[in-house]
Amino acid sequence: MSDRQLCVLWRLPRQPIPAGALVLSFLAPALECELRKRAQVEIVSARQRSLKVRADAVESYKEISVRIGLARDEEGRTFRSVLANPGECSRWWFHLTSFKDSEGSPVLEWTIAILVIRQLTLERGLTRLHLCGASGRVAEVLRMQFPVTEEAPRPVSGAARLFVRGILSRLKFMCATAWVGWMARRCTANPGRHWDVAFTGFYDESLGWDAGRQILRDRYFKDVPDLLEQRGRRTGWFVWLKPPFNSLAPFRLMRWLAPLRTSDRVVALQRWVGIREVVAASSSFGDFLVYVQWARRGRFGEVFQWDGVDLGPIYHETLFYHFLSSAMVHCRLLVAANRRATAATQPAVTVSYLEHYLNSRALYEGVRRAGVDTVCVAMQHATVNREKTYYYLHPRFEYSGEPDGCAVPHPNHVCAMGELGQALFLQWGYAREQVTVTGCARFDYIGGLRERQQASPERATARTAPKLRLLIAASLADDVEIDLVEAVGLAAGGLEGFEVRLRKHPWSGLERHPRFAQLARRIPLSSCPLEQDILEADLVLFTYSTVAAEAFVCGKPTWMWSPLGHDASALAEVVEVPSFFTVDDLREALTAFQRDPARFRPTASDIYRATSQLFGPADGGEARRIAARLESFIGAKERTN
Repeated sequence: MSDRQLCVLWRLPRQPIPAGALVLSFLAPALECELRKRAQVEIVSARQRSLKVRADAVESYKEISVRIGLARDEEGRTFRSVLANPGECSRWWFHLTSFKDSEGSPVLEWTIAILVIRQLTLERGLTRLHLCGASGRVAEVLRMQFPVTEEAPRPVSGAARLFVRGILSRLKFMCATAWVGWMARRCTANPGRHWDVAFTGFYDESLGWDAGRQILRDRYFKDVPDLLEQRGRRTGWFVWLKPPFNSLAPFRLMRWLAPLRTSDRVVALQRWVGIREVVAASSSFGDFLVYVQWARRGRFGEVFQWDGVDLGPIYHETLFYHFLSSAMVHCRLLVAANRRATAATQPAVTVSYLEHYLNSRALYEGVRRAGVDTVCVAMQHATVNREKTYYYLHPRFEYSGEPDGCAVPHPNHVCAMGELGQALFLQWGYAREQVTVTGCARFDYIGGLRERQQASPERATARTAPKLRLLIAASLADDVEIDLVEAVGLAAGGLEGFEVRLRKHPWSGLERHPRFAQLARRIPLSSCPLEQDILEADLVLFTYSTVAAEAFVCGKPTWMWSPLGHDASALAEVVEVPSFFTVDDLREALTAFQRDPARFRPTASDIYRATSQLFGPADGGEARRIAARLESFIGAKERTN
């Protein structure tokens, strides 16, 4: 390696790094600790350097995703308009890239890595790169800018492999959907007519059977349906059936569907699409062929240029695969099912808890096509910030559909969790009268939790323990959160007086991550209720999880392990929380915390700001306010009729 070369590591190199070399580390915490111990080199943390480029990377991701839909051919047609039939929304809105899924796609993470490398080379005057363990797509972009040598590159999925994966995805989806739909038509009841409100979700992720109370219970909307029923309103659910097991087992599937057999309040959406329709949708490759034709045009490649860098290679894999995979097929069937369910039940209002997600876009489009003058409402289901790109809509080009009339399907009204959510939805194109701060029914316990903590601020429990309890709050992003778990395990491992507990997301598979096996003995998984975990914690550590925001508004010291990619933490956007980039810095801070935990508690003003910005009033009245808003839409429709 020359002194004009930057060594960029995602893995440890096989050969020793020469003394005096400059290393940019994208390594996992354990590997970076090992490197710092054995190598006499200057190591720059990519986590820390990413702070300088994140805003630019996020902006590029949002802008390029918008540009793709607006790309024009020789006849002046936009790409997204070519993907639309008369009277229908563009099918572009059902592609993962239009959703800007920063967690389901690596594009934003790769963009951040490229910009970090580029900025550091410019700052230090470096002209050559040595990459160890780099993604093939990242290396492809960097080779256009620098002479590059590579070691242990990650393989790139070629077109043939992506094609096979996409076809297999469709086949699996087609078989499962056709079979579950056939069973649903035999094991679920026909819906009643003339509903007032149709809630939407998944059985049994959001809507499930409460065996103790022998009732259907919605984990997101909670008491909202009951409050409306008490007012004499008829409510029900449109649900996509998601068996938590191999759905081909008929008797198990029948038992799972048993709670829906006699309920006319639940529409199983699969029953509204026939087997022929499922096969036809799964066999349609027109949109994929349109993309292939456009991708060959030189003008189409111009949309991927950003500040002199061609980012096309990191976008085309996602574009290619998701025009082939089952995701767009799923949305096409959801549109048809929601249209028929809406026409059958004629609700005054539909309510989604997934805002701008692809399945919610399919709901809004299906409701519109039903033509029954139904109001679509979205309840914000989690905290949001500016780097959660999958919420973002460009106010002119996406929300309003300029200049081609291809607007993204979106709700008529949003029940925002807090003031930050309200402000962002307004920035994304909604009018002020379309966004109301109600709080989220899912978080209706926050007010009571704060009261319990305030009643006994030292420890809101009778538990006595000689050790300080560290709670690791992990989100669904397992590949991001494993770095947090590993860093905390390393930092606290050599310190006496700490007890570490991991609370993972209910749908996460973090405990099955290959790197977790070495940590499992030191960091047990929590089996306690969420409220108990928060109240018993002395310190909460997080990267993305909303649990950290809940703990913060209860007065708990809350620290952040900074991610390598984008920052999806809304808490860190509204208040300043300690952030850490290296294990050594985290260990030093834990030592200081051990000496004086009280010094790290959030201030009353920060707690108030975080509460109002993220959760709204947080007084336990979330469901009541949402029900009142829905009631107003029902009343307005009754008056017009």
